[in-house]
Amino acid sequence: MLRNITIQDLYQFKQVSRPRISPEGQRVAFVVTTIDERKQEYHSSIWIASTDGGETKRFTSGANNAHSPSWSPDGRWLAFVADREGEPVGKEQAERKKQRKAMSYPDRERRLASSAAHSHDLKGTSQIWLIPTDGGEARQLTFMQHGASNPVWSPDSKQIVFSAQVGPADEENEDGKVLPKVRVIDRLWYRLDGIGFIYERRSHLFLIDVVGGEEQQLTDGDWDDTDPAWSPDGSRIAFVSSRAEDRWRFPCPDIYTLMITNGKAGDLKCLTNGSLVCSTPAWSPDGTTIAFIGGLKIHSGGHLDLYTIPANMKGGSATCLSQDFEGTFQDWTNSDIGDEHLTAAPTWSTDGRTLYALASHRGASRIFTIATSGANTNPLTLTPGELHVRDYSFDHSKGKMALLIGSPTRLQEIFVRSLAPENELQRLTTFNDALLSEMDLSTLEFMPYTGADGWPMDGWIMKPRDFDASKKYPLIVEIHGGPAT
Repeated sequence: MLRNITIQDLYQFKQVSRPRISPEGQRVAFVVTTIDERKQEYHSSIWIASTDGGETKRFTSGANNAHSPSWSPDGRWLAFVADREGEPVGKEQAERKKQRKAMSYPDRERRLASSAAHSHDLKGTSQIWLIPTDGGEARQLTFMQHGASNPVWSPDSKQIVFSAQVGPADEENEDGKVLPKVRVIDRLWYRLDGIGFIYERRSHLFLIDVVGGEEQQLTDGDWDDTDPAWSPDGSRIAFVSSRAEDRWRFPCPDIYTLMITNGKAGDLKCLTNGSLVCSTPAWSPDGTTIAFIGGLKIHSGGHLDLYTIPANMKGGSATCLSQDFEGTFQDWTNSDIGDEHLTAAPTWSTDGRTLYALASHRGASRIFTIATSGANTNPLTLTPGELHVRDYSFDHSKGKMALLIGSPTRLQEIFVRSLAPENELQRLTTFNDALLSEMDLSTLEFMPYTGADGWPMDGWIMKPRDFDASKKYPLIVEIHGGPAT
């Protein structure tokens, strides 16, 4: 007999995310997150599924969290981020870490860093690890004081650029517990959900050889540098950074490119002119153009478009490819069934004539194809229907994609699709099917109406189970915050 959903079912949900298809298109790495009801903690691990519908298996083991899988272009390695507390730190690496701390801060922080180096040796911080895709033991690659994230492989599979925070360490007592501190807040942008205080630390880009060695800091300054993307020839890295004087009041990241010479930072160039909030740069196959998602710095209402800009531009205007398209190029469908906010970068076709991008349009988030030659009012949809596509990735040939798809009555699962016109979505995972099969869930009903000034508005309503039209029911309105969403 079917039943209602209850609050306790939350502990049985398996949150699936980050589908990353392998270069040859035969496997998909993804993350599964569960909740430990007793400890009230999230736990995540990396799994791998075969794209032909074969075996799905867990790839990382142990009780520690692992996420953000990233295949090397040659398919030999899988990089991921893990907080493997208690992993041994070699004497040479610990000494190197202590020296880096001593050089990074003023005298008071230097003394603290020197004494703290022996007390916890990076335990509990999230670092980047490597594991052979054909089996073997994982190897820790980074040893950053505040952890490392977002590993991005160079085209030759020899280096990884990643993000890491720099800034003072928290003071600790002899037992390793963080001491309370006085905080002086002098800017509006000082804290983030899921992270905490950010005003004392900055996120910058680092480079490391896969064989090991020193992490090379590529960017620096009183701003955050994010979303790194390698050029096809491996000579430059595109990224976004908000460096204007008003960045803490009106964050407005520009697109930058940084030359990489012998593993070190070279010439830096700002491509955009400060009028757009830019994110997720993606290089064209020939390296001459960069596509990105952007919105007006002010008065955008959260609406985002797809843009391109020449890679040799300096402080210029970008070309909007979607000015006639009604949708917005981000997942604004909004769902509380998900453990993170995902922003997928646009993807170029191999011939450079088409861009694939995720956009939200009238209650659904889908993958659209947009011609790079100009705007298209009604771009082709690769994922038709009332779907909620949250994330996606392509194989090396751009012939197959992996997708993360959910709906109002189904938690997200992993799907694959070939770009051949006759192909359809193929589902790979069924983590929540057994649980959901026990429940009688209400379905959404489309409820359009006319808003202010005659604007057509889209609305939806969920009626109770066993709804009786002759009865009156209380109405619950969920106002999800925003204000833009």
